[in-house]
Amino acid sequence: MSGCETRVVAIALDGAFADHSADRRAGQQYPGGRTRPASQFSGRQPATAETDELLKSQLSAEGPASAIAKTESAADANEPLPPNAGQSADIDAQRIKESFGYLMADAQSAMEYFYAQLFATSAEARAMFPLCMSQQRQRLFAALCRVVGSLDGGEASRAYVAELGRDHRKFGVRDKHHPAFFDALLATARHCAGRAWTPETASAWRAALDYVSATMRAAAAADAAARPAWWVGEIVAHEVRAPSVAVLTIRPDQPLEYAAGQYLPVQVSRWPRVWRSFSIACAPRPSGLIDLHIRAVPGGLVSNALVHHLATGDTVLLGPPKGVMTAPGTDRDLLCVAGGTGLAPIKAIVDSVLAAPAGPPRKITLFVGARREEDLYDLAALRALESAHPSVHVIPVLSEQPGFGGLTGMLPDVVRGNGLFSNAEVYICGPDAMVRRTALLLAADVPAGHIHHDPLPDTPDFPAAGPGTGAGQAATAPQGG
Repeated sequence: MSGCETRVVAIALDGAFADHSADRRAGQQYPGGRTRPASQFSGRQPATAETDELLKSQLSAEGPASAIAKTESAADANEPLPPNAGQSADIDAQRIKESFGYLMADAQSAMEYFYAQLFATSAEARAMFPLCMSQQRQRLFAALCRVVGSLDGGEASRAYVAELGRDHRKFGVRDKHHPAFFDALLATARHCAGRAWTPETASAWRAALDYVSATMRAAAAADAAARPAWWVGEIVAHEVRAPSVAVLTIRPDQPLEYAAGQYLPVQVSRWPRVWRSFSIACAPRPSGLIDLHIRAVPGGLVSNALVHHLATGDTVLLGPPKGVMTAPGTDRDLLCVAGGTGLAPIKAIVDSVLAAPAGPPRKITLFVGARREEDLYDLAALRALESAHPSVHVIPVLSEQPGFGGLTGMLPDVVRGNGLFSNAEVYICGPDAMVRRTALLLAADVPAGHIHHDPLPDTPDFPAAGPGTGAGQAATAPQGG
């Protein structure tokens, strides 16, 4: 068996976002956070209306359909699926949401029960999951919230579920692996509902799970006809820019198509079955080479391996690119805001715009935020870009270095105060809190359709994990690196 083959696979139901939230040092993390609803782990079933509200809170304040449309799956929303790839019209979404409230009442226990069921019926499956399961359980719960909350979302629901099917090809998932997973999920829903479980509830769940499985399988089959499940990438350059930051240049073994601004999952041989997503830091090149900006985060398995343990000549696995924050199709000016390694996709977008066929000159203003000057790991390259292209203006912003000759303060406030957003497409990437606040501050002057950033992960937190259970790992894929 080759090193890329798998005997048993892990269906994770997880969409991983590029790892920029972990850049707390260089990314000027803003105070704030998300508090989960108190009733979520109260040990009781929320009322029907409350369950709906909890599900909506996991998706967004705008409701399930719009939240799903904002995920990276929206990039493929226009790809037609086969007519028999799963239909949601006959699904009793409300009945499923009502029974899902029992699972939400003690989500951590429910996820533990699910994996116990899965491993009991498919013992070999345990070997295909990471040793630490705390983050895996959180990811699964987040995905279930998204799926259940969007069951009545029509095409938006199908787009998200189809993306799950495509994404799970990199785990080696085949049709034959679906029954054990969905049987365990059905058993978990029945266990959590207890005496409230009825034949009608069981029928609704079976219909929904059949729809999810069929849609995932159809999307995976269509994707398999177009591209590989993964690529083997050789590291051809490895440059450490700071004690915790490295810039890697990687050569995929097959053509890897992507759009500037997208990210892709990476797996290292040191940590099999663990994928973490990182943004590509360059526009597509004729050579096929790609650049990644990696910050090693505390406890990050993949990021620390990439920065501290791998070198030129080593290989990694690359998953399919994803992401909707891509280069603009307009001739408007660009205002780019980057914190930490959130610079990577911004730099790719700038490269793409500069390489576009000749047209009216476009002003590109790039704010780069960090705590201290040594955290500006790519400033020399940015200055070279600025020198080569008069339309590019790079503005470093430091938050914790008194006496700095440039701009100081929190990045969102500095960007808002400079007022350089007239007639501009705005691109933001970095720690979640920075992205949220920047978008909020600019919303009064910039139409929503002209503010671009990748979906902000909102994975529900479980109660604090105890010793030996993976406490301290970030809850949102792929934080923790």
